[in-house]
Amino acid sequence: MKNFWQNIFTGVIGLYIMVAFIVFAPYYNWNYAKTHGFVKWICFGEVVATAKSFVWPYYVFSSTPVNRYDSPDDNHFRNSKIALAEAMTIADKAGGVSELPPDLKPKFVDLLMLAIAEANQVQPSYLKKMHPDYPDMYKKKIIHGMSVILKGVETDNRALVLSGAFEFNEFADWLEAHQSEFSH
Repeated sequence: MKNFWQNIFTGVIGLYIMVAFIVFAPYYNWNYAKTHGFVKWICFGEVVATAKSFVWPYYVFSSTPVNRYDSPDDNHFRNSKIALAEAMTIADKAGGVSELPPDLKPKFVDLLMLAIAEANQVQPSYLKKMHPDYPDMYKKKIIHGMSVILKGVETDNRALVLSGAFEFNEFADWLEAHQSEFSH
């Protein structure tokens, strides 16, 4: 009788692992690659997706959607905000963007370039979901403002730095005026 239950247990575990590898591992890997791109999937995504396949009952029977990965637009938008925030933290510690010492300037420039690169990858359709005018304001005030500040820092032109900061302020004013219209 002990062998019978042991065989049943072994069979159930074998079936569970087989379903995880044959059905769910390919599905979660495909979904991760489709959502994040092939390169990100190769770098680390295959580990995440394959690990997810081992706990497939949780995703099948929970109310959480199976493909609940952040979209590439979410990632680019968030990465841009993080890089910009880190750049501004450096500037604040230095007393302002125009006051950046030579040893902090390269780090500030790198972060601002990253923020611009990430922001440029955010699709207008993603921004439009927040507010109909957001794609325009994002491009004209945020991305352009960062680009003007970057050029001002690289050329030691305070007027450009101030011009870019002015665009940020215009965006902040617009955001405050339209805050109630944003979908959350």
